[in-house]
Amino acid sequence: MAAQSNPPRIISIVGAYAEGDTGDVVTGGVLDVKGSEKYPPMSGSNLTCVVTVLIETGMIPFKKGDRPLKLDTPAGLITATAHCDDRKCTSVSFENVPSFSFGEYNIQFRHKLVNVDIAYGGVIYAMVDARTISAILDDNHANE
Repeated sequence: MAAQSNPPRIISIVGAYAEGDTGDVVTGGVLDVKGSEKYPPMSGSNLTCVVTVLIETGMIPFKKGDRPLKLDTPAGLITATAHCDDRKCTSVSFENVPSFSFGEYNIQFRHKLVNVDIAYGGVIYAMVDARTISAILDDNHANE
């Protein structure tokens, strides 16, 4: 039998849950990652999912109690602690990368100047007082 010229690409994924959302953790295989716009330099929920999967799949040895870990992220080295009981990771805490403010800026939004604070805490955020852009923050307006 001739060798297959394009072998199937197989990856292994374990689903995890953190902060009200699911996270798929790739545990084997390789994907072509085109661009970086979809992948944040640092995500607390993604980090929580990775730590949980590492512990609960046995990829790193289980240790009851607090298990310190160091994870390399695009934003830098993160120290995390897996809090474990009965072969389960019950919670994850971590010390994030240093956070800082770029400062306050005025931006044009819907034909008016709006003051925003630009900050970094693993990713760059623009924060604005919802009242200044007439945003209504309730369940009825969640999709706006």
